[in-house]
Amino acid sequence: SNHWCCNVATTRRIVQSHSKLIYTKQVKDRVSHHHCGFLGLSRCARHHYYYVSVPAYKTTYTYRTIHTTCPSSHLVCCKDYILVADNCIPLSEIPNIKDDLIKLHNANIPVGR
Repeated sequence: SNHWCCNVATTRRIVQSHSKLIYTKQVKDRVSHHHCGFLGLSRCARHHYYYVSVPAYKTTYTYRTIHTTCPSSHLVCCKDYILVADNCIPLSEIPNIKDDLIKLHNANIPVGR
């Protein structure tokens, strides 16, 4: 089975943004004052509401994940595995093959990198 892992990230997140100029409507209030009431002794306000067009930018974002392959120089044994004779062996198996590893080492046969 395959127990090789990569020690660098194999995904990259790409963010694209797109901005668009939009115009929104905004209500404005122009107030004017005039004399009113009995003999015009009071002062009253007259409201004149109107709309103005206000420019704004609307930005949308798109996210993509790109998967890449692991460079061979970054391949390592996964957690709880150890490299023995170019194979990733579970650490739990080392006691069972200890005598074989000693024989390989004594025969000058490399058992690890």
